Amino acid sequence: MSEESIVKLTELRPRILNFYNVSEGIIPNVSYPKKKFGRKSDAFIYIVEGSMRYRFDDREFVAKAGDILFLSSGSFYAMEKMGSHYRYICADFSFVMPSGTSLQSDTFPTQNPKHIESLFRRMRENWILQKPCATEDCMSVLYSIYAELLRLDSSSYVPLSKRRLLENAVVYITEHLSDELLSIPEITSSVNMSESYFRRLFYEVYAVSPVQYINTLRINHAKELIRCTNESFTSIAAQVGFSNVYYFSRMFKKKAGCTPSEYRSICFEHPDI
Repeated sequence: MSEESIVKLTELRPRILNFYNVSEGIIPNVSYPKKKFGRKSDAFIYIVEGSMRYRFDDREFVAKAGDILFLSSGSFYAMEKMGSHYRYICADFSFVMPSGTSLQSDTFPTQNPKHIESLFRRMRENWILQKPCATEDCMSVLYSIYAELLRLDSSSYVPLSKRRLLENAVVYITEHLSDELLSIPEITSSVNMSESYFRRLFYEVYAVSPVQYINTLRINHAKELIRCTNESFTSIAAQVGFSNVYYFSRMFKKKAGCTPSEYRSICFEHPDI
């Protein structure tokens, strides 16, 4: 029997065959042993918050907030949670694959996390409401996400070695997100890297500055707290690293397109969003 060929998703560009489900969840602070039977389907997963290390037989990578994670059908892996939060939105589907070929699981940093998250949430809402043509609507959004992933990969290839240089820094950012004194010097000191090189490398890999990245993570976390709690905006601002609630409100509107109070009203009227 010939050995199965493993190909990168962006090299093969297969067609999507079936759409199965879209879900949102939080993973507890535990590690998971390697799967015994492999995944039943392919999946695109948007990491809303936190980070997770995925270990395969021959490789490993960290998926973090703002990334699109691709997990291939049949793949075996173990997971190790990093930090206290890991929230995701997952779309399960299947690709049409040539006989004897499988896809390599991978992670793809996004340039516009807000846009990507909105696509996943739109797909989830379509699936939950189950209106006529729900599957077709979800498939349409899924292809939009797939196309965005292909554009990201082809427009700005960054060697995996450079991404890995930043893994510990990103984990440090995630674990200290609520610290209002979190700074670039503190982050670079934790990973033994010069500030100038860190800033240059970070922008090359993520297409945003470290400060923009941190603020995006903080606002994403704030959105979850607004959706899931009745806490005051002053309390939420402090939990995500803003000492000044007025600055938090300005930053929230800049990133989310509405004020925290407007966002809470939207969530109250549309709890599945």
